[in-house]
Amino acid sequence: YFAELLRGVTSRSYFAELLRGVTSRSYIATFNLWIHSMFVVAVEFVVDEDQVDAFRQQVLLQAANSLKLEEACRVFDVCFDPECPTDCFLYEVYDNREGFDRHRETQHFRRFNETVTPWVVSKDIRFLERVSSAP
Repeated sequence: YFAELLRGVTSRSYFAELLRGVTSRSYIATFNLWIHSMFVVAVEFVVDEDQVDAFRQQVLLQAANSLKLEEACRVFDVCFDPECPTDCFLYEVYDNREGFDRHRETQHFRRFNETVTPWVVSKDIRFLERVSSAP
């Protein structure tokens, strides 16, 4: 639906007119994702090989909690390298930096961080701005 709306249109006011009366949360959320830049966090973990299963369980719980409990968390993808199971990559998308900062103050983040820190061999964090996303 929105892909058709986006073809050749650059005005936000035009979108506002098109969306007048649209109440579907998914349509509105999709619209907001397309017209606003988003704050992206990319995290690469190397996990102790003896703790991979425990880490996987905790990071999947963390992703589910973030998506369920945090309004500003839009995407929380968890990826593991099939050829090197100690390597984990997280791709997180938040409405803005403030949303990510609130994420780091949540009880579930603090519990996750405290639990997995002893299992982590290395961690690299990058902050990016998402300026476009394909539907």
